[in-house]
Amino acid sequence: MRIRETSLCRPLAGGIFFDWSWLPFFAMAILLVAVAGMLSTASLAQSPKVAGRPSPTPLPSPPVIEFQAVPATDLVERGEQTLVFLLISNKSEKSVRVSTVVLASTSFIADPLVINSDLPAFRSLQKQLVIKAKDDAAFKASKSVLSLEYSWDLGGTPTPSIQRTDLSMEVRRRFDEEAKGLPGGTAAFLYLLLPILPALLAYQLINRRRLNEGWNMPTLGADQIVPAFFMAVIFSFVLLLIAKKNYEINYSEPRVFVIVLVLSAAAGVLIPGIRWLIDSIRWRLSGFNDEDTRDGKKYLSKALRQCSTFGKLIWTTGKIGEVKWQGIRLKQPNGTLVLGATVQIAGSNKLKEDWATTKKKILSDKGLDAAYLKRLLKKGMVDVAILKKIQVDTASRNEFVVIDEVKGFQDQGAGAESDLLRMS
Repeated sequence: MRIRETSLCRPLAGGIFFDWSWLPFFAMAILLVAVAGMLSTASLAQSPKVAGRPSPTPLPSPPVIEFQAVPATDLVERGEQTLVFLLISNKSEKSVRVSTVVLASTSFIADPLVINSDLPAFRSLQKQLVIKAKDDAAFKASKSVLSLEYSWDLGGTPTPSIQRTDLSMEVRRRFDEEAKGLPGGTAAFLYLLLPILPALLAYQLINRRRLNEGWNMPTLGADQIVPAFFMAVIFSFVLLLIAKKNYEINYSEPRVFVIVLVLSAAAGVLIPGIRWLIDSIRWRLSGFNDEDTRDGKKYLSKALRQCSTFGKLIWTTGKIGEVKWQGIRLKQPNGTLVLGATVQIAGSNKLKEDWATTKKKILSDKGLDAAYLKRLLKKGMVDVAILKKIQVDTASRNEFVVIDEVKGFQDQGAGAESDLLRMS
């Protein structure tokens, strides 16, 4: 029996055999060649269009400008001027037109610097700007901004541009360097007390004069430092409330310094000045002087201010050294002791009504009508004479009141109640 052979090979003409197992590979190759041909044809078809499209013109780049500002000093005072050196460099191939430099700041002011000049390529320009610290500038370091305005050509069109740079400077107080030489904290403490010191010294000066201690130089003792510090803190707090911000008094300004001194001294004079005025009025109404030693009417008018409802005062006895004195104890408005005499009053020829009737009006069951009696004395309707004189040892004084000679008088007892006046 003969077995049938199966094979993928098939006989061709001339005895050549073809292997059909390679057929898929040949088909794949033919397909790839066809796809490649189609892509090449499409690319060749579109290439003329791409070559024919004009390429866009690239935009010109802006010029490179370097702007620097250097202050002549880093520290300035309020209202003080200083220079700022400006360096403008063109680091590009294009020429630029430099126009203006403008300052923006909260602490400094300056007029715009107008340049209006061309700056060629790779060239530099130096300028100076004058700036001034504001009168109300805060005492601290601050930054300002300088803006350089320039223009450059963009396809025949001038194009404006701005270049900015920072400027750091500090506003300081006048005499700040001198204050740094004081011991630690002393300058700040004196700065705090400055608006209070004139008031304290003025108060002492006027008050001592009010007390007849003369025009002595005022002093600031250790016992006054704490009250002065407390008053300074209150003053600063009140000033802060009024200003509604962190406000500081610029004592370095002469006009402000003088105003602070004057107002502070005026405030210090106010209280003793008012007391001095009140004392002057009281002395005029009830203070005894040399004229009262001879004028019984004036003496009695002032003594009535110190007597009781029924005209009673104290007849006292005491010594000044070894000399014994006796008299009615009276006081000056400042508390100084004087001695007075008991007086007798009688109606004068100016009195229009009966004296007996007048006496009942002066002294009634309700007591002594001092106001009515003083009106009579002022109109001259009552005469006054010494009834019981002031005693000096065994002698007596023909004066209504003794003032200076009884300085240093010391009572030897409580004294006895006595009438200031009696009516004839």
